[in-house]
Amino acid sequence: ISAYAVSGSFPVGVAKYLTWKTTSYGRVLTSTHHLWSMPLVLSQLRGYGGAAAARCPVTGEGLAWSYAVTLCNVALSRALLPMKARQG
Repeated sequence: ISAYAVSGSFPVGVAKYLTWKTTSYGRVLTSTHHLWSMPLVLSQLRGYGGAAAARCPVTGEGLAWSYAVTLCNVALSRALLPMKARQG
């Protein structure tokens, strides 16, 4: 979304559907959770000690697993997306 604001195009293309004329306003509105959910979660974790790993509920191992699962989800989503949807 940031790249689109600067360049007017989506370099990866996964959010391209937001600019389609057939995309409803409700769908665009519900897609905004990608912009605010992670900052909200991270701001709430600051209350658990931030850098103090002993008091933080997110461990390094848990964060690594989270990244691995996210990477797999992104790769599968990209691979399984129908060609028609990729072309917009």
